[in-house]
Amino acid sequence: MRLFRIFIFIAACLSEFSVSGQEIDKAAAAPTGGSKGGAWGYFGLRGGGHFSQVLFSDTFRPVNMQTSFVYGKQYGAVGKLFLAEHAGIQVEVNYIEKGYKQLFDSGFYSTKMNYVEVPLLMNAYLGKQKTQFFVNMGPYLEIFINQKDDLLGLVQDGEEFYRFNPKVDRTMGYGLRASGGLNRLFSFGLIQLEGGLEVTISDMIFSNRLISTIPDSSKHLVGFVSLAYMIPIGKKPDTDGQ
Repeated sequence: MRLFRIFIFIAACLSEFSVSGQEIDKAAAAPTGGSKGGAWGYFGLRGGGHFSQVLFSDTFRPVNMQTSFVYGKQYGAVGKLFLAEHAGIQVEVNYIEKGYKQLFDSGFYSTKMNYVEVPLLMNAYLGKQKTQFFVNMGPYLEIFINQKDDLLGLVQDGEEFYRFNPKVDRTMGYGLRASGGLNRLFSFGLIQLEGGLEVTISDMIFSNRLISTIPDSSKHLVGFVSLAYMIPIGKKPDTDGQ
């Protein structure tokens, strides 16, 4: 919650900066056409939900683990910057709950792992009206904060079980996100609906492949839907369509 209050404070400060010197209903006329004044963009808040799990595999042997998805939340700050028509970048700072559930014969294990995630995405959109379709793609960095575990039952012989240990395993990782969605421009700002997938390239659990029986691949997989509200910043672009 403290991170969420910080995001709200930053958005409020930038809102005051944006509307001083220009009327917001004139500035919110979207990335349509080229901007005669240079770069323009948007800044605001986003939030959403997702399903996530960890994919365990090993190069040299089958892994005897049955995992499933868990539900999580994500929220944070988002900014879009355009230097040319139909192309720009989207940068975010998010608090995100990742995790997975593992099923045993006699019970289950579930974990929720909280991260700060920083995506840097290439953004492309279609449409010169107030409704636009867009796609995003790019890398992200994740930083582990904490986790909450729940273990019910016993692990039987032959069942594999690996618990994330922040003292040994990786607390920083990176991955790729691909997403798409819909922008809608209003006099009060921009509403963005987005859905997509992201997967880590780095492995969650450290494994010494030469001497360890721990799987050498353990990657977060997340499918998400989010909604964002952004206000215009920078100089007003040309507006051809309504």
